Amino acid sequence: IYMIFALSQLPFGSSVFAARIAAWIAVALTATLLYCYGRDVLASRLVGAVAGLLYIAYSVSNVGLAANTEIFFTPFVVLGFYLLLAKGAWETGAHRPRGWLFVVVGLCLGCSLQVKYVTVFDLLGAMLILLFLSWAKGSGSRASLAAGVWRCILLLAGAAFTFLVPAAAFWWTGHFPEYAYANFTANWIHSSDASLSVFSFARLMAGQLKTNLLPWCAVLLVPPFLMIYRRYHPAAVRDLGVLSCWLAFGMLGVVFTRRVNLHNFLQVLPQLCLIGSYVTVFAIGAGGSLDRKRRAFLTLLVVFLGAFRPLYDSARAVLAPLDAEASAGMNDTPAHLARYLKGKIGPGESLYMVDSDPIVYHLLGLNGPTRFVLPPYLIDDHFAKVAGIDPLQELDHIMHSRPTYVAVMDRERDTPFYGLLREHLRTDYREETQVDGVFLYRRTSRAP
Repeated sequence: IYMIFALSQLPFGSSVFAARIAAWIAVALTATLLYCYGRDVLASRLVGAVAGLLYIAYSVSNVGLAANTEIFFTPFVVLGFYLLLAKGAWETGAHRPRGWLFVVVGLCLGCSLQVKYVTVFDLLGAMLILLFLSWAKGSGSRASLAAGVWRCILLLAGAAFTFLVPAAAFWWTGHFPEYAYANFTANWIHSSDASLSVFSFARLMAGQLKTNLLPWCAVLLVPPFLMIYRRYHPAAVRDLGVLSCWLAFGMLGVVFTRRVNLHNFLQVLPQLCLIGSYVTVFAIGAGGSLDRKRRAFLTLLVVFLGAFRPLYDSARAVLAPLDAEASAGMNDTPAHLARYLKGKIGPGESLYMVDSDPIVYHLLGLNGPTRFVLPPYLIDDHFAKVAGIDPLQELDHIMHSRPTYVAVMDRERDTPFYGLLREHLRTDYREETQVDGVFLYRRTSRAP
């Protein structure tokens, strides 16, 4: 993910806006791939177009306006499933594809794993789908099952390659222990030191139904749909079965860490949009009394009504700063802090943002006094454990580097970290001013 952010700054400059543009491009790519999936896998351009539009609309209602990791691994996942199913990779016979296709699918899913490890469940879902379709296409023979197993091995080989390359690079530079800790140990600690109650999950799902009504309602209609049409439309049953399996494994990724936030549901949004689009288009065209243009118009109307709320909410959020009355109550604290501190920190001097926005470092063109610039790694016991550091020792290291300014919001918090911070502030600093609730302390003691 950091490589994606770094590459986005090459054409768009070193700015927060570059990450935003990269996120927009990723959303557009995913929407395009969903269209291709509908066209080539589900044999319907309309289903693909509707799925793409739904993804664009509903991504913003799941904190998709921010450059979250889910936005960036989704194109790799959708591309992997598209290549796996559009090319008939599970078929047997004279037209079966070469093994390299499964390796490419594994490479796509492996790239998504390098962005965020929870897509391992998408990888497992792809393998199960591949294995089952290979077996079913071969009429349940042992040969077809063996072929499916071999294809899964090739797929795993492609995914493993995306891990071995960076692992080898870190080993070559002598940083493999850090790479292994960040990718495995830290994630294990983060997921094991948490709990998700049934009530909390039910509340999250109620919120999903409220903000993503159309696709989740379509998911609820899948079981009766399969029961009604299992004899008359076997292709539809197969398509929805594959999408439902993909959705189920994606949901395992959502809840695996047991720290579920709105943006985690972006992982299953492509499947939701494809199911929502498929069921909507199929239901509207089931009667057969409408011609093609009327079906398309009615489908788009239903989609617009279903996606109206997220589109409206996101448009209001984007346009709010243009409204003088609405923006009057909005505080851009990082910009205010940067404006005040500009020119007050000389060459070779530094700033420490204790518990407020670290983007101020970027706005002032400064490096942070620690590599743990995100405040939770020092002020939160859980994230300190995830990072594998002693926050008090790291704080001593920071304060001994003698930053010119220290910015702190919650200075009265009763924890060992803040107690040690107050000792340093009393000894070497004085309170200079307050900006939007952030207290700024300036160093008074001279360097030895």
